[in-house]
Amino acid sequence: VEVAGGCLRDRTWGWREENQHWLEYYACFLCFDDFDLTLMKFRLNDGSTRAHGATVGSRESSVTGSRIRRNGWGSVVHFDVELDGGPGIELTVGPPEARIWVPLGEPDGPHALTAYDEFVEVTSSDGPTGFGIVEQGILRQLA
Repeated sequence: VEVAGGCLRDRTWGWREENQHWLEYYACFLCFDDFDLTLMKFRLNDGSTRAHGATVGSRESSVTGSRIRRNGWGSVVHFDVELDGGPGIELTVGPPEARIWVPLGEPDGPHALTAYDEFVEVTSSDGPTGFGIVEQGILRQLA
């Protein structure tokens, strides 16, 4: 059987209790014709933020930072991605083709980390168009 396609790996870090460590996060897994981009940014319960990820393919680099813009629905509409040792990538995110809610961990009383994935088309400022997933999550804590 001959197979061609792209893929992404989830749960790289193994089992974890997200609602004990993350207050908020966003992540994207995007495939283009000649490169793929993985990006994650977390706000931790100590107030710090961390971003990481990588490009693979024709644009090999590590992600060193990111910023986003959202629309009135909270969907990400733009990414500014900083890359190690080279120019960054600006991505315009199209409207979601679909939105899927993703359960994370077991709720503990009023605490629950709620997240959703949006399947989107993205366009790089230098031309290439790709497709992938943008996920956002937030810890709900109010009792």
